[in-house]
Amino acid sequence: MSSRIEYIDRLKGLAILAVVMGHIIYFVFHLSDDPVWGYIYSFHVPLFIFLSGYVIFTPPNLLKLTKKIIALLMPAITIGGFLCYVTSRSFMYFVTDDMKLGYWYLFVLAFFYLLLTPFRLKLKCDKLVIKVLIDAGLALGVWIVLFLLSRYVLSKNITNILSLNSCYNLWPFFILGYLFRKWDLTKEIMRRNWIFSVSLLSYVSIKLSLDNGLKMHFIPLIMSFCAIMSLFCLFGWRENKHTVLDRQLGLIGRNTLDIYIYHYFLLQMISLPLLGKWISSTGNYFIEGVLLILLSLSIAYASIVIGKTIKKSHWLDKVVYGRFF
Repeated sequence: MSSRIEYIDRLKGLAILAVVMGHIIYFVFHLSDDPVWGYIYSFHVPLFIFLSGYVIFTPPNLLKLTKKIIALLMPAITIGGFLCYVTSRSFMYFVTDDMKLGYWYLFVLAFFYLLLTPFRLKLKCDKLVIKVLIDAGLALGVWIVLFLLSRYVLSKNITNILSLNSCYNLWPFFILGYLFRKWDLTKEIMRRNWIFSVSLLSYVSIKLSLDNGLKMHFIPLIMSFCAIMSLFCLFGWRENKHTVLDRQLGLIGRNTLDIYIYHYFLLQMISLPLLGKWISSTGNYFIEGVLLILLSLSIAYASIVIGKTIKKSHWLDKVVYGRFF
């Protein structure tokens, strides 16, 4: 029996499609000041990293941790290195660049798995409140350390190599996803309809306030978390639905790694700046939305095919996906 949670796969499918859509707007349409882009970027990566934490049932031991880190870093290094060659950049640029040509996420996720090590500690305490407080304290402590390292302790070059700024910004979502599963809050959230309503209304209100010039340090973090809770409830309630849309989102969600590492190559083949200018000048966001859905689905399915083709080679499967260990 599969241990996968269907609605989590569907949520992962939505998250990776949103990532691809955001990149299409920026790299294909060449738009940055775009309302659709703003809404996508308000939740897509936080949702993705939250789900990456949620699917961790327990922090891995040393052997599993090593395997996981290799499985995350090898695709980033091999495919990212090949992208350097295709785009005529040096591999050293890839290493020292904070965004790693887009592959920063895999480095950050590998680092987060390592940072889960303190949560393996087993305390002789039966009180749930004490356990929750200890977990929350550890999570906050790690966040403070990441802040100090990225802002005051390490040089900018070292910070970029380790993608520490992204680690600091995304750690709250990752650890909340992990603790959400560990504390078994899913059923509690699902049975309270007001959580969905409050989260959705809060997200919309905060997003509109930010668009109108509100500037507060932690407000974007709260906004993203509200979006995550809204989507989590919505997809959770549809757990037993099996429409074509649900099945396709599940398929895409089960292949997020392939879509993530290969879609950058497919984006190199498409450039539609004139279309982007037309969208920007006319404000026809309905057409933009339709194009984003069609292009992102095409890129996602093509990436899945590329991944399955590469995995058919025993040698490439070991090298690209780190399955030699």
